[in-house]
Amino acid sequence: MAGERHREGGLTGLTEADLEQIRGRGIAPAEVERQLALLRDPPAPVLLDAPATVGDGIERLGPDEHAELLGLWSEAARAGRLRKLVPASGAASRMFASLSRALESGDDLRLASVRERAAAGDATARDVLTFAEHLADFPFRDALAAVQSSDDEADLRPVLAALLEPDGLGYAGMPKGLIPFHRRDGRAVTPVEEHLGEAALLVRDAAGTSRVHFTVPEGAEDAFRGAAARAAEPGAAVELELSTQSPATDTVALDGDGHPFRTAEGELLFRPGGHGALLRNLGELAADLVVVKNIDNVQPAERRQSAILWQRLLVGLLARLQRDAGALLDRLADESDAGACDAARAFLTRWFERGGGAPTGPTATPSSCDAVARREIAARLDRPLRVAGMVQVGKEPGGGPFWVRGRDGAASKQIVETAEIAPSPEQQAILRASTHFNPVLMALGLRDRRGRPYRLADFVDAARPFVTERTASGAKLLALEHPGLWNGSMSGWNTVFVEIPTAAFTPVKTVLDLLRPEHQSASARTTSARTI
Repeated sequence: MAGERHREGGLTGLTEADLEQIRGRGIAPAEVERQLALLRDPPAPVLLDAPATVGDGIERLGPDEHAELLGLWSEAARAGRLRKLVPASGAASRMFASLSRALESGDDLRLASVRERAAAGDATARDVLTFAEHLADFPFRDALAAVQSSDDEADLRPVLAALLEPDGLGYAGMPKGLIPFHRRDGRAVTPVEEHLGEAALLVRDAAGTSRVHFTVPEGAEDAFRGAAARAAEPGAAVELELSTQSPATDTVALDGDGHPFRTAEGELLFRPGGHGALLRNLGELAADLVVVKNIDNVQPAERRQSAILWQRLLVGLLARLQRDAGALLDRLADESDAGACDAARAFLTRWFERGGGAPTGPTATPSSCDAVARREIAARLDRPLRVAGMVQVGKEPGGGPFWVRGRDGAASKQIVETAEIAPSPEQQAILRASTHFNPVLMALGLRDRRGRPYRLADFVDAARPFVTERTASGAKLLALEHPGLWNGSMSGWNTVFVEIPTAAFTPVKTVLDLLRPEHQSASARTTSARTI
């Protein structure tokens, strides 16, 4: 019977209809069982050993290193080894959250009333007032003026409605990558165009082709292709790839009674599995070296020099580390090379691991280098590689680079989110001592020295999912997200952190971030634009 409870491979509490629904999404029933078990008994938080800091886990690249690394970047780019990956699945709803709250409220949105509430400390009113007072400085000002239905400059409600609602520009429901961020030559420029412009300076091969991959929301593919086509420069060759998050990476949830959460129709509720679900997209790229930068971290063309330089340096360091690791793996395969193990151990300690390096100097005693030792060391070397840029944040706490103590007792470099850290005083003290933040600006090596792609799922720490409380249809639920793409999903990668300047990190989290100097240009303002 369709409603009969079923047990398959340990699954309980699910019906035949549930199993049909699960399989229809391309998910193995055993995976749903695993997810339910994680929700009912979440793993312990990660165990921070120490913050990664300059000199202890974070590298500083001096000017004397730039020439070599830029040469290695150029060689890799010209050979067609590079591809740019831009995670662009996010909607712009959070970007416009405060303006949406104001529009949905019953508050008086006439300018005088908004000013009064802002002066009294109303944060939402302050945001609305700042938006209104700087309307001429936003890159979408002309498009907004074209769809406004009211000439009453003292009433902000029609302005916000024209900006956010589907009958107007509909920005609240649009992918962030399609929202204009900048102006150039009198026209609005989206992040898609800015990223394509960067790609031409970063991943273009000797034949003049740039390969760029955007992960996008389902149903937005045509809009992204259109934005890319409008941004295309004459004579520029771009291989554009788009992918969406697979429904096979969605996750189930628990209701308040600890049962699988169901919709009003009685079906299992599946939710997007978080950005860790994009590991599947990354693995399907069939790419060699990948440069990753978030969709909202862009600069106008005249301000992107620093970001381009540091992305090239990250790629150059990645190429050098790959070359050196490959040479050491070849030495480990040569049983006559008695010094291979000590050399490989020293390399691992220098770049990836904390302590335990081989002794050096004329009095050092050679370490064991039998077949078992060679295999063990080779396994530690032969992994996907990432070189991740890190930005100084001073005393501001947040997710970033840490030394994390694994279940085997060894400490490795990990990118850890605040939500993964235990609330204990000791762990929170380590968090507060962190000096750098993860801006998601990194270079990834996805193939081994023979050119074979790594199976990325083999390097995931499945014990690092995110379990959070959410709501659906007004009911509370316990939600599960896969280990974060930069977090547990890359836990088993060999990682190097590099300090990069703050000029390379200019994210747009709210619409008001577009007013910051790094997103403005001298030619952006026009005297014809209306200012309230």
